[in-house]
Amino acid sequence: MYWLLDRLIPASILELEYPEERSRARVAVVIMLINLSGTFIAALASLFVNFVPAIPHWLLQTGFGVSTLAYALTILLFRHTGHFALCGNLFAANWYTMVLLSALLMPDPEISAIFLHFTVVPFYLALIASYRSAIAWLFIFLVTPVALNEVGVLNFGVTAVANWIGNGFGVFVAIYLGHYYRELMSERLSRQCELLEYTAAHDPLTGIENRATFETRLDESIEFCKMNQTQSTLVYIDLDGFKAINDNHGHQAGDHILKEIADRLKRLTREKDSVARLGGDEFALILHECASQSTDDLMARLAKEIEKPITFRGARLSVGCSFGTARYPNDGADLTQLTHRADQRMYELKRSRAAATTTVAR
Repeated sequence: MYWLLDRLIPASILELEYPEERSRARVAVVIMLINLSGTFIAALASLFVNFVPAIPHWLLQTGFGVSTLAYALTILLFRHTGHFALCGNLFAANWYTMVLLSALLMPDPEISAIFLHFTVVPFYLALIASYRSAIAWLFIFLVTPVALNEVGVLNFGVTAVANWIGNGFGVFVAIYLGHYYRELMSERLSRQCELLEYTAAHDPLTGIENRATFETRLDESIEFCKMNQTQSTLVYIDLDGFKAINDNHGHQAGDHILKEIADRLKRLTREKDSVARLGGDEFALILHECASQSTDDLMARLAKEIEKPITFRGARLSVGCSFGTARYPNDGADLTQLTHRADQRMYELKRSRAAATTTVAR
């Protein structure tokens, strides 16, 4: 059935990322199609029989015909504009006109039943247009019969007026509660989406960016450098001596070390730079528009900061670090080349340190 409804919905709505708008558009089309079908059937029936004797036959035919045309034009307008509020208000105006004319032409005992049709429209508008439109039309629907009764056009009793106002108040409360609940659910869903997006983009332990986000940031940095003829530096960092802390003091100590190192990296880098944990005891930095000398100075400060002792449950723990850098565009033109070069240099430094340590030990 959706394929039929979707033919009456603008492509701009169908292509939206959020399914809520598509569902809302389908509900709007269904409501308008139901009313179009009802008035069309009534218009056809009125050609053969006057089923409302109180209304002249020609006027009955004209009214249903015009109403059918108005609903059809509203659907076509929605198909070409996708404007919910405009089409919802046109729908309400058509309904209002039909019910009002019917009430004016019907005998007094049947007027109350006719006006009860008014209360349906605000619910429709709350679904397909807006909360404000629903309340505005509810006010119009409430005031109209009361005003006509006051000027003597209609003849309601006091009880009928009181019941009508009470019914309208009940409709208002229902619409307001529905709006409040929808806003509450929308806010809750928005928070959940933000939390999911944050969780997907950040390392759960340290709170800094994870590998997937890091790779996205590196691609963006490369594109920026291409467009602006600038340079950026990728830095790989691997902690030395971290495994021994994990083995000797437990994983809680290791987690504490990782969180502290992540905080230190954030403090020493600029806001526009990127800091990420790639996994285990490996971190990465993207230094945007950073000169070679500035990069070297930063590496020296980072090494000094990382090697400062970290206190955990009374114990002073220390780790070292090995760096590997790759500069765009000198060391690579894409993510794969840059990460390979930075990783290669980092492990070359690790091996040279290990070899030097072995030589000293001998």
